[in-house]
Amino acid sequence: MNESVLKDHTLCYAWNDGKGDQVPPPGSWVYKLGINTLESYRSFSFKWFRASIESAKKLGYRVAMYLDKKDLPLWEDFSLIDELVEVPKDFYPHYYDSFKYYAPYTRDDVISIDHDIIMHNRLPEKKEDVVGDVVLERWSLHNKRNDLEIYEKHNVQSVIPEWDYMRENKSIPCVNTGLLHFNNLEFKKLFFERWDAFHEFCSSNKIFNYGIHMASPTAFGSEVFLGILAKVHGLTAGSWHNIIQSPNQTKQPFGQVYYKHYVGDLKFTHRDLVDKYDDNKINII
Repeated sequence: MNESVLKDHTLCYAWNDGKGDQVPPPGSWVYKLGINTLESYRSFSFKWFRASIESAKKLGYRVAMYLDKKDLPLWEDFSLIDELVEVPKDFYPHYYDSFKYYAPYTRDDVISIDHDIIMHNRLPEKKEDVVGDVVLERWSLHNKRNDLEIYEKHNVQSVIPEWDYMRENKSIPCVNTGLLHFNNLEFKKLFFERWDAFHEFCSSNKIFNYGIHMASPTAFGSEVFLGILAKVHGLTAGSWHNIIQSPNQTKQPFGQVYYKHYVGDLKFTHRDLVDKYDDNKINII
């Protein structure tokens, strides 16, 4: 590969035990695999963290872990982590995965990374204003299944002026944030202004605890806003994913050349990749 690699950036993971990830429901095939308690799910998640972090360290990356103060003892003896960063308890608590945004919120020299990404090569330098894991075209977000009226009846357009883009366009670009880096700091500032305003809007109108699908506050506040802000303001959104892939084609992990992202159920169907890691490598409380 002749591309210049992205230098001097820290890969930032987020461990947010007890928020976001849920134990699979009884009767599901994942549940039947034995991942059926909070403890077993934590142990399973840690295996992916360990595999991902080891793959990053082998490529020479500096690694940081962002976490709640109470979880510091879980990771302080894990020698592969260069930096442990405590995330304030009140950091946008109603967003599903707010911890992973604390790094780009407070620093510029970082790439946020999900724990189900296994690195193969160092990431190349990209020129777009924001770079994510993959940019997907979502079709017709404004439909009955997504029920955007729950936001619009409270006049969301008054706080998110770009909202009407979703009504006027059937194809909505969404930036998957399994990886996330901002090249344009003005774009980063604009994004977090909208992220903040939308969180306050949803909180004041009691729209949280609304699932984790594409109509949830978390998805709008991150993936959707990154895409429509770029479109509306004439900015660019790129990705490190080098294979053209439709939104519904999730049988293979994103990435392929620089990394593989075992998104969603792929973590479970590819569990053999991480089963070699012992459960006792982390203390479970």
